[in-house]
Amino acid sequence: MKTIGLLILVLSSFSSYSQIILNPSFEGPTGSNKTPSLWQKCGQESTPDTQPGHWGETKSASDQATYLQLVVRRDGTNEKVSQILAGKMEKDSSYYLFLDLAKATLEDPCKLRIWAGSGFCGTSQLLWESPVIEHNSWKTYLACFSADADYRSIMLESVHANGDLEMGKVSIDNMKGIFKGAKPPVITSLDTTLCE
Repeated sequence: MKTIGLLILVLSSFSSYSQIILNPSFEGPTGSNKTPSLWQKCGQESTPDTQPGHWGETKSASDQATYLQLVVRRDGTNEKVSQILAGKMEKDSSYYLFLDLAKATLEDPCKLRIWAGSGFCGTSQLLWESPVIEHNSWKTYLACFSADADYRSIMLESVHANGDLEMGKVSIDNMKGIFKGAKPPVITSLDTTLCE
């Protein structure tokens, strides 16, 4: 929780950067097959869940009351959500974002991918892929990327961990960003930094 508190303090000092992700804490009514407000499911597979309280998930949110959970299955199918951003990412510009990730309590580890596109569920550019999420408690990550075109949407999807075909679930919360700027703030207490 110290990391999250420090991030809130640092982010508040970067008020000139705009928050273009809508509902970055994935707030909404909890439930199996309930996507958080302002996010839309992608694909024909099952709908992502708004946690906690379903499928044996008792972990509290890292920010506010609820969080998103995405599954990847043994048959390779997975869950994805997308949204149209409040502003666009611009070609050849650098960005960074913060997010909290955790493994679902009763499932195997997996990864999270973040895509950019021009509309709902677009996959024009893979912006970031997490390491394997093996921890049940929340950890804060910093992701950095550059847009190779102008983009108006993002998509989040769960993927298997390094070819492992077991069933995995990743929990996502407190997604702060997308902030424009080549150099993110220096925060020594981050759990994982993945920047080029």
